[in-house]
Amino acid sequence: MSNPSHVIKTIPSKADGLKIYAEAIGDPSKPAVVYIHGNSSSSGIWDYQFFDKELSTNFYQIRFDLRGHGLSETPDLEAPTSFDNEQQAGDVAAVLDAFNIKKPVFISWSYGALIPADYMSVYGYETTRAVAVINGITGPPQDVMRFFIMGGNPAFNENGNATKQHEAYGRFISSLTVKPLSREWTLRLRGMLTETATETRQWIWKRKKDWGVYLGDASKHVPKLVMFGKEDGMNSLAFIDYIKTKWEPSLLTVKFIEGAGHASFLEKPADTNVALAEWLNSLPKL
Repeated sequence: MSNPSHVIKTIPSKADGLKIYAEAIGDPSKPAVVYIHGNSSSSGIWDYQFFDKELSTNFYQIRFDLRGHGLSETPDLEAPTSFDNEQQAGDVAAVLDAFNIKKPVFISWSYGALIPADYMSVYGYETTRAVAVINGITGPPQDVMRFFIMGGNPAFNENGNATKQHEAYGRFISSLTVKPLSREWTLRLRGMLTETATETRQWIWKRKKDWGVYLGDASKHVPKLVMFGKEDGMNSLAFIDYIKTKWEPSLLTVKFIEGAGHASFLEKPADTNVALAEWLNSLPKL
């Protein structure tokens, strides 16, 4: 039997009408939480949080597939601005309007950490209640590229050799966690990778990004949680020291998940959910 509080919608982006897949669960009168997935995955990666009893009871939870990912449409891969911050912001704004959300908390993972900055660059920081970054790096490339420590995985972004790309997918999945994921999750992640066009991954690195509002006004007014799996093999924990110099200290919370890697919320969901609930409940009331 379906859950009557679980709603699925396909929503035209405010930027260009591209169809964005989104879901909501819980009581719309509760504070809203919006989950944003990472590179070459989909909103399904948040299952342990989205369907968590405490989180879904106390918060109105929304998740959506980024453009070019999951069940959302893929834009014109030849167009010069299909993935820029204006387009990403328009997708987020459309999802918020579709579920009548005025001031959400964004919870983002890895590459998804860029999307709240996209949204704020177009719609301002005032419409964001708080932002959480899980194993993600935020900031201008000239500042933060040094925190990417995984090294090269060239075939991940190329499609000239199917065998090498298949191997690259395996390396990517194995690098997400300290211990191997279950067969079910490994297959799910491979499916997410396969349904993401290689050109979409290429766009992630070359698209326009605007950090002005996020590291400017937002850093002085918006509460932020930075959560890291302590054994992240993709991103350096030295990023914590960097973001502490960029964000108002009284608004910044740092949390480490022991025994977890880059996908800490997937590897240690119970620990992650407790930490998220504690932080969410500590936020000023709306």
